[in-house]
Amino acid sequence: MNSPGNQIMCDENQNSHTNSSQILSQNQEQQPSDHPLPLILKKLLLSGDEMLQVTSAQCIASILVHSPSQYSTPFIKADVPEFLFDRLASSSSDVLLSSVYTCLVLLTEDPLFFSQCHSVYGIESLVRSLKEALRLTNPAVQKQGLLLLTEILERQPPSVRLFPSGPGFAAATEAVKVGVSSSCLLVATQAASAASALFRLNHQSRPVQYREMEGLVEVITNRLSELPLPSPANQRSSGSLKRSDTSSQASVAEGFLLQAIICIQAACRLAEDCASEPVLRENTFTAPSKRCHAQDSLECLCHCLLRCCDSVWIPTVTRMCERALIAQILQYFYSILSSQFTLLPSFMPVFAKKLVSSGFYRLALEHKGLFCAGNRNPDLNASCCGFLQKLSMCLLSQSGPASDSYQHDFEEVENLLLHHLPSLCCRVSDWPSLLCEVPGLQLCEYKGPRSLQYCLVIMLHLALQQGNRLLPEQTVFSSVLCLLRSVQEQGSCAVPRSVLRSALYLLAVTQDKSPSLDGASLNCISKALSSGQIFSSLYIHHPALLHFICRYVELEEKFGSLVLELWLTKQEQNTDAQKTLLQGEMQQKGEKKENHDDKRRDGEPDMETMELLTLIEMYPTVILILLEMVCTREAPLAERALSVLEVLLRRQKDYEPDLCAKLRPALLQAVQRL
Repeated sequence: MNSPGNQIMCDENQNSHTNSSQILSQNQEQQPSDHPLPLILKKLLLSGDEMLQVTSAQCIASILVHSPSQYSTPFIKADVPEFLFDRLASSSSDVLLSSVYTCLVLLTEDPLFFSQCHSVYGIESLVRSLKEALRLTNPAVQKQGLLLLTEILERQPPSVRLFPSGPGFAAATEAVKVGVSSSCLLVATQAASAASALFRLNHQSRPVQYREMEGLVEVITNRLSELPLPSPANQRSSGSLKRSDTSSQASVAEGFLLQAIICIQAACRLAEDCASEPVLRENTFTAPSKRCHAQDSLECLCHCLLRCCDSVWIPTVTRMCERALIAQILQYFYSILSSQFTLLPSFMPVFAKKLVSSGFYRLALEHKGLFCAGNRNPDLNASCCGFLQKLSMCLLSQSGPASDSYQHDFEEVENLLLHHLPSLCCRVSDWPSLLCEVPGLQLCEYKGPRSLQYCLVIMLHLALQQGNRLLPEQTVFSSVLCLLRSVQEQGSCAVPRSVLRSALYLLAVTQDKSPSLDGASLNCISKALSSGQIFSSLYIHHPALLHFICRYVELEEKFGSLVLELWLTKQEQNTDAQKTLLQGEMQQKGEKKENHDDKRRDGEPDMETMELLTLIEMYPTVILILLEMVCTREAPLAERALSVLEVLLRRQKDYEPDLCAKLRPALLQAVQRL
């Protein structure tokens, strides 16, 4: 019937409930000591007549519904739950199962039910009866049995394990999977609720059954992909008689979606808990003969979660958002997305770029503005903030070199976002007005009044870098320029380096669709770029930055040689990396290096050189800067500049006479050095 190990486990943990049992006994002493009714009904349960058993169970349920506080304790002390569980193990009648399930659900409301270990005694019988009930055609019985399992899993004290060994947990998981796959969405919803409770850390056996959990996640995901969520167009086109039915079906589907999302979030949280404990992460208690099975591991579970998130959960929730926005679903959804950054950090750069390019940066910000303004939905706000924080820091970590100064900038941005994302609960369309505000005097801290504006600049940069335009480009250009002017006019401390780098990127990338800068604006930008920061720490390797600096004489004179030098240096690093990669490929293929060099010599210039040729065509004075670099820079950089000029001469472009006159002395100087 029930394994003796369960009873032993209960006995070992009995001491942990001494205090609660003493309190319960004190309360019980105030009640009449003799309760003949539980004994009479228990005898009826023991009879061989199924009709008497059903009648007894229904009587117990009626009594408990009428006065649970008065009668639940006498029934539990009379060991009625034990006899009810025995009836579950020996019956397949849907009437009897329904009556017994109802009784046990009511009895679980009393803490004494768990302190006397009735749940440990009966869990095996319950799981066995659930498998039987799920073969029947009565959804009400199936739902009631799954409800009982859910109540026991949720109320079970953490110190007393229901599944000390793997087979017990596997059996419960199998029953829940059958419930999730039910054609009745109400049954599937209750099964998903049971799965959420099953994903608690205190219910995991030793060793942890990662493969069973992975299977449960996949079943829920498959059920989610089959979910009927009618589109708004279908709802509008349906007739008035069908509209109520469609609405009812949609409500049931949304109920399952919510419970499934809660379940998946519980699975992600469990994976995070297991990852933080070495014993669980390595599954130390796994038998030596089974340790070779790599599929039964935490890593496989994490890969499964990410795969299901990418292929099913994101599309399903996105489809739901087109129909209706539900704050609770979004709360758990953003928590799931946030968990992926913790579970599989090595996969996150690609995943983060995919999320941003798909519009999730804007989506999370808009949902914050829609649901969280005025301190509403704090849980959703916290989930959105956690997701945006991890997404932003992942993108930022991929956009800069590993250096001490960059690490300082990374921590600075992290603090800015951490302190200001929770209060940023407005629509993205309101950002331009926020950027143009003139707040109070900014102290040199991330908590100052300017810091919210700095957050906006950084997020605009990170989103735009992945192709997600949160605002029109002309609006971004004018807003960032307005912010830089305001800071300088106010005379507060200099803009932080990380923020200034983002501002420079935004100005460069959005310049083409914005009006040309006047003298005052150019002076403002020049002053900002010269405000004690080394230009190399502000540099971002992007063609737009080259064009932005060289477009204006005022900026080219101060920063033209610097930006070209950094461009060529980055080009050399990229070329070296490509050579190393190609050499490795050639060794694998048995090709000779000389043949590849000949092909390289005869082929087209690399992308960086082509970009410089385009720049020279638009701004021919860049040639003078390159010639100066040939004359004054160290050999590697001078050779790089010379190679660009060589490609330029081979193309035989015609230039204005004035430029040619300026080139003569520069060429003479270069020849003298050579």
